[in-house]
Formats: sequence, C-alpha cells, structure tokens
Amino acid sequence: MTAPVREEPCWAPDASPEDRPHRATTGASSGRVTGGLTADVAVVGAGLAGLSTAYHLIERDPSLDVVVVDARHPAAGASGRGTGLLGPRVGPSIDRAARRYGPSMARDMYLASVTAVERVVALTEELGAPCGLRGGGQIVATRTASGLASLARQARTYQALGLDVPVLSAADIRERLDVPYHAGLFHRSAGTLDPAALSGALAAACAAKGVRFHDDSPLRGLRPGDGGTPTELLFPSGTLRARKAVLAVNAAAGPLGLPVGTVLP
Repeated sequence: MTAPVREEPCWAPDASPEDRPHRATTGASSGRVTGGLTADVAVVGAGLAGLSTAYHLIERDPSLDVVVVDARHPAAGASGRGTGLLGPRVGPSIDRAARRYGPSMARDMYLASVTAVERVVALTEELGAPCGLRGGGQIVATRTASGLASLARQARTYQALGLDVPVLSAADIRERLDVPYHAGLFHRSAGTLDPAALSGALAAACAAKGVRFHDDSPLRGLRPGDGGTPTELLFPSGTLRARKAVLAVNAAAGPLGLPVGTVLP
C-alpha cells in the first residue's frame, strides 16, 4: 500500500491563516479577491519573485498602491519547498548560452547571476531575516565521461569570457569534500538558506510598508491593458484592475496560457 503524499513544506509546516507572516505582523491580508478592486501595481504570485518585486517597488516609491495576490498564500509553492541552494548561473550552461545568445550576453548573464547572489545576501541582512544563511562556494562536479566533456567545454568558455570559475581536479575536490568525483568547476559566490523563512520575512516587510495581500485567489484569466486602459485580472470571486501587472506565477503560467520563462510588456 502506498503511503499518502505529504504536502507540507520541508522547511516548516504551513502556518495557519492567522499566523502567516503578512497577517501576524500587520493583519494586512484582506482574504480573497472579491468584487471589483483597483491598484497601481498588481503582483500575482507570492513567492520569492513576486514578494521581492513588491518589496523593491514599495521601497522605491512608498506612494504606490501595491497588491500581492496568491492562489494560496505566501511561500505556498516552490519558494516554501525549495532546496535552499543559493548560487550563480542562469539559463543554459555557459557554453550553450554563448552559442545561443553570443559571448557578450552569456558573460553578462553569468555576472548578473553572481550579483543576484550578493543581493540576496544583502537583502537577508537588511530584513534581519532568520533564514539560516550560510555563505560558501559551490562545486559543480562529475564522475562520468560525458560530464567531463561538458565541464571541459564550460571551463574553456568561462576562461575565454574572462570569468573567474576555477577548474578543480579530483584531489582538489577531496580537499574540500571526501567524495569520489573526477573534476569540477568552483563558483565562489554561493550559499544555503531557508527559502520559506526568507519568503515570510519579505511578506512581513511588504505588509509593514503598506502592501495589501489577498490570499486564496487563483488567477483565472486576464485582459491586458493598452496604454491608458488598465489590465484586468480575473479571479473566482472578483476582479482586480491595475495600471501595471507582474505575473510571478512560475509553473501556473502554462495552464493560464502564458508563455513560460518570458518577460512581456
């Protein structure tokens, strides 16, 4: 007999509605989207991407009316269940990125990912988030022939682009970790943290700055605006019209008919 699948986050159990950070701190959640609501900026998705967007928007312009809406509640999705690995690299491997986008863009993408790690570290300090942040390097290692070939291609590209990603031999890896890998690449900027705790701290900080929250409101559709017309977001119990909308919905993009991994005006 198969055991039932547990849906609680690995970091901590789902908080009760009353104890969720954005409610417990300020009582900022107004429940589901009901009726016809308006906002300057609507952020759909209360994971790390959506919450950090709302946080930086309200930090930059406190006069904005920012609303964050989630199908369940902050950190209910991947941001409350992730591995907690904080490291550089984005998109395809560096050699593929250089072929696909050109060497200059590939280099800029990698450097932007390194900067992103540094900004997350700074953000946890700014928020005073108790998320167990531990800094350190990250080793991408292999012990297969195909893996060695792939790492060799990446190493050549990193070197050609002037990026500081050293190659580690088997002996170099064993000095750091007693594991039987043949070679690796060492990324200096990395760490681990509790993503659920960071998400909770972001939600509480947003609420304290006046960001409004609506939980238990899955997005069902949208009518994009066109310049002077606001975008209208459709929910089961109401609508939300906003001058700008940020859809940070991750895996929910497909069912909504939205292009996955794409930024649109």
